[in-house]
Amino acid sequence: MWTDKDQTVIYQTEWFSNKLTTFDRATGAPISQIKVGESPSHVMTRPNNDDITVALNGEEGVVEILATTSPSEVNRIIATQGFGLDSTHPHAQWISSDGQTMITPNAFTHDATIYGFDTETINSRTATGIIPIATAMTPDDEFGTVANLLSSTISVVDLDDGTHIRDINLLGTYNPVVLVGINDGPGSLLGIDLGPVATGDVAALPIQTPIGPDGQYMVTANTLTANITITDVSDPDPNNWFIAATLPCDPGCHGAQFGAKSGGGYYSYVSSKFANDLIVIDMDSLSIVGRILLNPDVGIISDDEIVSLHRMGGQGLMPIPNVYNGWVQNLPDVWKAQLTESQKNPLSP
Repeated sequence: MWTDKDQTVIYQTEWFSNKLTTFDRATGAPISQIKVGESPSHVMTRPNNDDITVALNGEEGVVEILATTSPSEVNRIIATQGFGLDSTHPHAQWISSDGQTMITPNAFTHDATIYGFDTETINSRTATGIIPIATAMTPDDEFGTVANLLSSTISVVDLDDGTHIRDINLLGTYNPVVLVGINDGPGSLLGIDLGPVATGDVAALPIQTPIGPDGQYMVTANTLTANITITDVSDPDPNNWFIAATLPCDPGCHGAQFGAKSGGGYYSYVSSKFANDLIVIDMDSLSIVGRILLNPDVGIISDDEIVSLHRMGGQGLMPIPNVYNGWVQNLPDVWKAQLTESQKNPLSP
């Protein structure tokens, strides 16, 4: 999901179909629905002009729709591979804060495409892990990150030249044979040391992995292990990035985004495909501080009113207002008035 610069509509892809649906943010009323191509997975606007991009996970490119709150036609399809090459089948793209660079995770070719809107060319193709499925960028547009579903790694890419810098291994401390309470204790069998028992930092099948507007942390939803990995990405050298916390999630942990916190700082929100609640993480304490029930019919009091389209199945989410660097500067005054100075300019000293 994504929104326009005025935060008036929500664009929603229909991944198991071929359509992009737009509905009113305040009421949930449908506005338009158009065919864009096979398996449209993610939608995102360009912050410099509000044009809409939709990744076609069932094809070989990204749809471009000129800025509108009622999409009715496709302007073009941006190819994510050269002529005659294998189809990439891109999934969750990300766009730079200046709107000039896009990175796509190419699920069928196990690489990432870095596309330049200013030159209308593919700048590079960078090898990643197996089935890259989601991307993010640091707010200064220096580095891109790619979540590799079946490798359970996150690749870090230099956005200037496409260099593959490193992989963050989410299974780094995983021991496939964990025997607790047998013979000599954890990790042993008949006196044979089988290595350390897996720690809480173990995560597998990473999905969405956004980086916060201030560039401090990356939050990754891991669907197999039903947990959330928080990586400290504040160091200018990605080789020094490290996993700072691992938190529990729900079955089918999948969607992740950042939103503003009243008075300063950020929350991150994580949704799950097979649960009817939304997890809220305070990025100051790196802890879960709340859950929002998505089904108001069960008689449990929620902390806010759900206007429409409730129940379970959280593949993605979109906090309002959009506070990512590049987008937050374009917010209407009514939204900016609710933010702190640091939230309105997340990279300012």
